Formats: sequence, C-alpha cells, structure tokens
Amino acid sequence: MTAGENFLDKAHPDIELRREAWRQASLQLDQECWIGILQKCSNVMQGWRDCPRRRCRRLTACSHHSFVCHEIARRKHPPSRLSPEQEVAMKAELKRQLISAQAAKRAHGEVDDRPERRLRLAERKLAALKRDDAK
Repeated sequence: MTAGENFLDKAHPDIELRREAWRQASLQLDQECWIGILQKCSNVMQGWRDCPRRRCRRLTACSHHSFVCHEIARRKHPPSRLSPEQEVAMKAELKRQLISAQAAKRAHGEVDDRPERRLRLAERKLAALKRDDAK
C-alpha cells in the first residue's frame, strides 16, 4: 500500500477535499523540484556572476526563487536550437542519468522520502481546506 492509498480511500466522507489537498500537495512538490532544477542550471551556467542580488554573488550560487540569475544567464548565452532527433537523444540521456543517480542513491542507502513528504503536505492542505470550508 502506498502512502496516498489510505489518504485517498473512497470510503472517507470528505473524499473530494482529500483529492483537492492531494492535488495541491503534488503541485507544490513538483514546483519545488523544478525550482531546485532551475537553480542548479543557473549555478552551472554561472548566472550568479551577473545577478543584481548581492546574496547570489556572495554565495556564488542562485539563492532566490525568482530565477533572476537563470534568466540573466539565458539572455547572455541563449540555448542553441536542437533538431527533433537531437532533442529526443538529449531527453533519453537525461532520463538515463536520472535513473542511474537514483540507483546510486539507493545503493548508498538513501531513501526516497517524497511519498511521505507528499502525504504530510496533503494532510496539512486538507486541514487548511477544512478550516476554509467551515468558515
């Protein structure tokens, strides 16, 4: 049984609120994941060098969710256009790298805590939705 199966059990009287809380939690976690990916891209492209934020330059890394560093780096070094074949090959290589990185983490004993994080976040969202619904 996965973390969400009990939370999304159809027998609950408030199943619609639970589904909405689960959806919101999933969106928030996905957004946090993309924020991390974009910050890492910005750090690789060294967008922090030209960032107007002093904190980014001092940390030598992107430190804000507005991605100013990333946008500066993209304008300075625009990505080259890929052919459809190159795009497919790049996506396949990225997927292979992600899978091998996950396998390496599992081999070192690290555990993927996203299901538990999603469940905890969904429970908090559900409580907030119930409070809003009661008003």
